[in-house]
This record gives sequence, C-alpha cells and structure tokens, in this order.
Amino acid sequence: MSSAQLADRSFITPQSANQTIAELERLGCIERTADELNHRILRTNLTDRGRVYLEACDRAVDRLEEVMFEGIKDTDVLKLQQVMNRCIRNLSG
Repeated sequence: MSSAQLADRSFITPQSANQTIAELERLGCIERTADELNHRILRTNLTDRGRVYLEACDRAVDRLEEVMFEGIKDTDVLKLQQVMNRCIRNLSG
C-alpha cells in the first residue's frame, strides 16, 4: 500500500506515515524497491530483522490481551471486538 493508504488506515497523518516508514527503513525492518512496471511506485517489504520485531510485538500483544481479558467471558470479548471493528469502519467512512 502507499504511504497515503497506510496513513489513512492507521488514522495518522501522511507526514507521520512517511516518518514511520523512513524510520523502519533506517532500522532495517523494511526495504523499499521500485516497482518493476512503474518506477515511481516504491514497494515495501518486511526484512528478516523486521519479521523478528513483528513476531516479538505479536507475542507482547498476546500477553497483554491475556491480562486485559482475564475474567471476561469469550462471548463478551467477541462482542467487544465486533463493536471496535464497527467503530473503525465508522471512522474509515
């Protein structure tokens, strides 16, 4: 996706999306290469280093969710997810 699409999807400004992408690239988490058919389009790919960070973040979020949802029925967690997804759709237009 483009930087503008990333910004829109993440509810951040295009400038923030560009800064985030630049920092991830600087850290070696992503790499950007020109599209074969249209060299003005930069394709973003996750590097091995980026994959390691992503997996660590996934594990941290899993642990956080375990604590956050402790003692809450699965049906209530599902309902919360549905409501939050609706909120996101509403904000996305």
